[in-house]
Amino acid sequence: MVTQKTDSKWNQERIELFDGEAEIKKRPNSPTWYYNQWISSEQKYDQFSLRTKSRVDAIEKAKARYKENLVKTSNGEKVFTVS
Repeated sequence: MVTQKTDSKWNQERIELFDGEAEIKKRPNSPTWYYNQWISSEQKYDQFSLRTKSRVDAIEKAKARYKENLVKTSNGEKVFTVS
């Protein structure tokens, strides 16, 4: 897990999980943490709000989402549904 403070106007803090396969970010204008993961099989980012202000809770929720996505992709299922 790598933690970085960034000078970017979009990210205040960034934490890499699973050797950079997924990350959580905190934006300067929001107290909430956000999740971000590239799904290469679908050529899309899985991005959403973790709906927590707590860093520890954000990491736990992100790890759970990463594992869900890993199971789906390894079983040949799609992460994103057609809407």
